[in-house]
Amino acid sequence: MFSVADVDVTLAISGNRDLLLAALVYLLHNAFKFTHAHTEVSLGAYAEGDHVLLDVEDNCGGLPPGTTTSIFQPLVQVGDNRSGLGLGLSIARRNVEADGGC
Repeated sequence: MFSVADVDVTLAISGNRDLLLAALVYLLHNAFKFTHAHTEVSLGAYAEGDHVLLDVEDNCGGLPPGTTTSIFQPLVQVGDNRSGLGLGLSIARRNVEADGGC
């Protein structure tokens, strides 16, 4: 199941549509891949200063301590599911950074 949290309709970003859309797709794909069956993946957006931040939240049970930075590095995988290459989150991060985001 997928839900979109209440989002302020006045939020807007300017940027490379293809890069940012691909980043969002990689984040959502990762969430769907690892969330537990019959649970929800949610997407939220909010403003913080002059940035728009997106939250993708799943129900995977959490990450092992100390892995939140490394999972955005190429070829890094945590957990038992090794069905991918470990590139999705690193591509998402690089797309956002390439478009001036952080």
